[in-house]
Amino acid sequence: MAPVQKAKGSLRGKLNLEPFDVDGAGLIVQCPGGYAPKSVSSSRTRLQAVFSASTCDACPLKPRCLVNTPSSRSGQHYRIQYLPSRPRLRTLRLCEKTPVFREAYRWRAGIEATMSRLKHQMNLGKLRVRGMASVSYAVFLRTLGLNIGRCTACGA
Repeated sequence: MAPVQKAKGSLRGKLNLEPFDVDGAGLIVQCPGGYAPKSVSSSRTRLQAVFSASTCDACPLKPRCLVNTPSSRSGQHYRIQYLPSRPRLRTLRLCEKTPVFREAYRWRAGIEATMSRLKHQMNLGKLRVRGMASVSYAVFLRTLGLNIGRCTACGA
């Protein structure tokens, strides 16, 4: 369980696929401005939605929108093309915002610092022993050492 990497556009203040309404097949049904696409199409490698230029030009979200590529030389249509993996990533990113995900992820987030400290400070990344009994003993002693160090640091 881990969060999905942020979309590139969202880091620059652009809209990504999350605010778009998408159907079960991953095709755009409605844009964040409330407009339906003029046409949608899908293939194994690309999904596409075409919007009318007149509606896109009147939309206040146009400077931040994904739909900004003219689909014809006349400029009467704008299109968005995206990979089939993007709707899956959209679903995962929306799932990350739910309380259920946050509750499940908080346990992992809480232990990450300790695991990192064990690996780097206590050298658990390079054990020189083999076998389950020897590895368990080495991990136990190093974890004990880390806990003793933490207790002495806080003065308890």
